[in-house]
Amino acid sequence: MTQNTGIESKHSAKKIILRILAGLGILVVLLLAFVGFLYFHLKSFYTAPQRVDDRGRLYYTEYTGNYDSPFVTFIFDKIKPVRDGGCSAFYAAGSGGGYRTGRNYDLPHKDKNGNTTGLNLIVRCNPEGRYSSVGVADIAMLSRIGLNYTEGALDKGQLTDVLLSLAPYICVDGINEKGLCVSILALDLKEGETAVFQTAAGKESDIITGLLRRILDNCASVDEAVKLAENINLVNTFGADFHLFVTDDLGSSAVFEWRYNTLVVTYTDMITNFYVAFDDAEDCYINGGLKEKYVAPSENLGNYKFGYGHGYERFKTIMAYKAEHAADGILTMDKSEITALLKSVSQEYTDELTSLTQYSAVYDNSGRCVDICVYPDYSTVYHYEVSD
Repeated sequence: MTQNTGIESKHSAKKIILRILAGLGILVVLLLAFVGFLYFHLKSFYTAPQRVDDRGRLYYTEYTGNYDSPFVTFIFDKIKPVRDGGCSAFYAAGSGGGYRTGRNYDLPHKDKNGNTTGLNLIVRCNPEGRYSSVGVADIAMLSRIGLNYTEGALDKGQLTDVLLSLAPYICVDGINEKGLCVSILALDLKEGETAVFQTAAGKESDIITGLLRRILDNCASVDEAVKLAENINLVNTFGADFHLFVTDDLGSSAVFEWRYNTLVVTYTDMITNFYVAFDDAEDCYINGGLKEKYVAPSENLGNYKFGYGHGYERFKTIMAYKAEHAADGILTMDKSEITALLKSVSQEYTDELTSLTQYSAVYDNSGRCVDICVYPDYSTVYHYEVSD
């Protein structure tokens, strides 16, 4: 009896092993099927990046399908690569009518040898049921999650299909078919303060580049962008804080800031890297006991203030230009003048985390297009329309 029991036990063990192997085989097949589906699904809605400049710091791709995929948003939510960034931006009337937005994107990236680098991707999106847009994604930001994306990298196909699918969600500026333009600029945090992390009930959460994508896809004016932002819980990435510069084709421009976890919108036409809705007196007032929702006093809206942060010298350069050239408070500029002003506030590389201008962009709110110069070559301009 004991011997038979042993034989039966061996047979039972073999059956169990075979069942496990069969189960694993099914899992492998399912996994391969899922990977295959994901691969072809992701490849179905964008074109292969094409190099634009000689140096390999600017590329171009088109997204024709629904990049708002649950696979993409899941991956994006897990890695949240966005961090830091300097920048200057301003809004002006066009010399021939309409409105334009000037924008420098400043952020020093380095390669493994310590040399400055950059890797930006022009992203044209045409999502069904939402607004078309063209923007710029900073692909080098992916290096902050342990990868190595530097100039020329996209020539070699180093950007995987999964990561390339994230490009619409890591745009740092852009314009849509309604002439709404959005730019992200970095902010400093005072000692003792924490980066934004809103937790209001009943609202979806997003990071700053995700909010930029939502605005480009869904908003036609600054007012619509304000309403959208009010219904999002903004959360930080890597403990960094940012503000948004939002402009439209209706003569409106505003800065969105989330200090003290509260959205404050200030209507102004120029911005660098300091808070414009808060000055030292207001900080003392708030830190002295006011913990409820704070709204900037109406008399400050539209007036220039120097809040906590940096970038004052660049701001003063832009402000001085407006003081000299504006008529009745309205600054009118053609594209060459905007480019010249952007060049005057561009930055060489320093140890500051918001130095080194990656590119200068002139967004034509009325023309629904953008002209880009990849730093430091202001003699070469790359032009992109929102629609073909």
